[in-house]
Amino acid sequence: AVLFVLYLTVIGGMWSVTITDTAQAFILLGTLAVLAFTFFTQLGNGSLVDGVTTTWQQTPADHRTLLPESFTLAWLAWSSTFLTGTFGNIPGQDLMQRIFSARSPRVATQACVLAGGVYILFGLIPVMMGLASHQVLPGDASGDVISAMAAQFFSPTMHIVFVISLMAIIVSTATSAMLAPSALLARNVFEHSPLFKKRPLVTDRLCVVGSAVVSLAIAFSGDKALEFLELALEISLVALLIPFLGGFYGRPRGEAPGLLAVVCGSGAWIVYNLAGWWWLPSDLDPAVATATQAWLLLPPAAVGLVASGVGYGLGQWLSKSPPAGALLD
Repeated sequence: AVLFVLYLTVIGGMWSVTITDTAQAFILLGTLAVLAFTFFTQLGNGSLVDGVTTTWQQTPADHRTLLPESFTLAWLAWSSTFLTGTFGNIPGQDLMQRIFSARSPRVATQACVLAGGVYILFGLIPVMMGLASHQVLPGDASGDVISAMAAQFFSPTMHIVFVISLMAIIVSTATSAMLAPSALLARNVFEHSPLFKKRPLVTDRLCVVGSAVVSLAIAFSGDKALEFLELALEISLVALLIPFLGGFYGRPRGEAPGLLAVVCGSGAWIVYNLAGWWWLPSDLDPAVATATQAWLLLPPAAVGLVASGVGYGLGQWLSKSPPAGALLD
């Protein structure tokens, strides 16, 4: 599978992502909608509305809570998670690929708005099915709930279509994820060398292979893909969001604001993560934490985002300050 993904990315480029992603997304969303309709209709004895209502009423109250507990640390953690999931992907290179691949700014704008609405709409389907899994799946329902429900409620043919479309989406996501760092390496790093500048296509393909090798090594170093996704979004949030927004909506005065925002944001995030891992017990209850422990329990993403903003502001102030020699003159 890794070699197949690598081949698609090296040979196909953006066409291996854009066109195939569109077709596979339609197939996956269609099968997911059919699965949700079949499941909730059976749960409601023939009525879709009754099935959704029954699921909501029989779900425990603590599973239906959107907002966190009342103490401050829980609210900060919730806010950090919300910011990471909402804004962490904005400066991502994969999003920029799709924007710049559009034929006009209007198409790019409308596509992003439409995709956001579809993302929220179809994202609610797995959430509702996850809440209902405790009612229909025996035993522990913490595993792959959607696949288990597809095997239980789909016909063999529809189950095959669902699994194939799901695997296709994963493969396409992997190709776009490899294109992002390889494009940055080829255009921002190796292009400064005359050896690689004369061979742009070969450089692009070599960077794709190198990104695949590094990504595979990182993947084998962890246990859950979700942890890597959270880390990637947090890095984008603390290092790239502030200079990204400053470049679009502010008046940057050179490279210093952006560089300081990246260094301060990522540095604070790394230090805070290491400090929490080193000094905090793994079974610490935030509700009974001491004052020192409470400071270390602050979400590293929130701390890094604030530090990035401070670094950007400091860079703006330094850039507009006159040189020391000018004051003597």
